[in-house]
Amino acid sequence: MKIQAKELVVIKNQLINGGSNSTLTYDKDKVLFLRLLDVSNDELYYEFSFDGVVAFRHFTEGFSFISESYEKLIEICNSDWLKELRKMMPDRFDFCEQKHFAIYTENDGQYEIIAKDCSIREIK
Repeated sequence: MKIQAKELVVIKNQLINGGSNSTLTYDKDKVLFLRLLDVSNDELYYEFSFDGVVAFRHFTEGFSFISESYEKLIEICNSDWLKELRKMMPDRFDFCEQKHFAIYTENDGQYEIIAKDCSIREIK
């Protein structure tokens, strides 16, 4: 099945050329923060805040990835993963409100997050 994706942000060229390092933080309020830092000077370029997280996964470089998410944050509109979670736990979470987000960066690999919403803060 072809992925239907909504592009949310494209990672800036200067970060792509220099490469990035990421940090991932998950807090008790079900908020996950993904921060992309420039490898040349460790300055923060992007901070993504995912609210109401119920699941996330990461694949390092070298594994297959969602090509539409290459150097972009996307929302996957026809997510098979979200459909699987709905089948596994129909009464546990309100998946009507959940969205599937994905981003792939050259140095960090593929991140996928199931959350209610995402806020994007571009620093540079």
